[in-house]
Amino acid sequence: MRSLLNFGTNSLKYMPIGISKLTSLRRLDKFVVGGGVDGSNTGRLQLRGECSIEGLCNVSHVDEAERLQLSNKKNLLRLHLQFGGKDEDWRNEEEEEEEGEVVDGEDEEGRRKNEKDKQLLEALQPPLNVEELWIIFYGGNIFPKWLTSLANLRELNLSLCFNCEHLPQLGKLPLEKLQLKNLKSVKRVGNEFLGIEESSEDGPSSSSSSPSVIAFPKLKSLEIDGMKELEEWNYRITRKENISIMPRLSSLEVSSCNKLKALPDYLLQMTVLQNLRIFFCENMEELPILEDHRTTDIPRLSSLRIGYCPKLKVLPDCLLRTTTLQKLTIWGCPLLENRYREGKGEDWHKISHIPHIKWSP
Repeated sequence: MRSLLNFGTNSLKYMPIGISKLTSLRRLDKFVVGGGVDGSNTGRLQLRGECSIEGLCNVSHVDEAERLQLSNKKNLLRLHLQFGGKDEDWRNEEEEEEEGEVVDGEDEEGRRKNEKDKQLLEALQPPLNVEELWIIFYGGNIFPKWLTSLANLRELNLSLCFNCEHLPQLGKLPLEKLQLKNLKSVKRVGNEFLGIEESSEDGPSSSSSSPSVIAFPKLKSLEIDGMKELEEWNYRITRKENISIMPRLSSLEVSSCNKLKALPDYLLQMTVLQNLRIFFCENMEELPILEDHRTTDIPRLSSLRIGYCPKLKVLPDCLLRTTTLQKLTIWGCPLLENRYREGKGEDWHKISHIPHIKWSP
């Protein structure tokens, strides 16, 4: 057997005994850990393409993860690692958050899960040439160092990793698509995310002779969703520093970041952004503006959607002046609606040239 196409088997609890003997197997859509069956010994399988490993929460010993020998599977290009039990783990997390109280026993259990998941993820290092990686329901509070060594990584999805307080240093990776979802313990995103050090105006890296640095040189799509504790997103970069951030970003979505008041100033210092979406950011007060010396605005922006940002008062002129803007959607933003309403708003003239404008129903 060369292919086992079992992706849609949602009730699968474990893999059959003897699966490791299928030495000709090349494609295995889903591998489920657990059930008391020693199905983790797949080191001899030369898997290719994509594989989703689920049920990692059921692994009791790190050596079970080590026997997978993922780092040796050079042809495994797309890997999804799922630690939790999908909907059940999500509901449990939401219930604990609503209760707002953790007893000592539950707290100790959380610490054990934190440590176990850290050891497991360290042992689950994928091959260095992996191109797509998802990490879901990971219970550790830090991501492993091997994440920043994946030199061919094009797509990364970090979701429902509730305990992680800091984002990994991803700026030097060749990522094209990045999704950060429901990382509810992250409070700040700064220079460490870019993979560069912070500096002061008088610091050595602020010299005019400092080399050019590009953070996220190939990133095209960035989605940040459900970062409930995120309060600050800002890069401390002086004007003297020769740093470019996400120069190829064409699609940006920020949603359900309730404590975030502003986006970083450098976020719109690019000329290729085409789609910008901001939803359910209840405390968002302002969007970044372009620096005074910029005259090109955002020449490729074609779609701007803002929803349920009740404190947002005004849209930067640099977003509205561009002649390529074809679609503007504003809903659940009373201050913006009053400002830009046709025939009534004081700034209606700034958006009247946009072909398709949609307001709250």
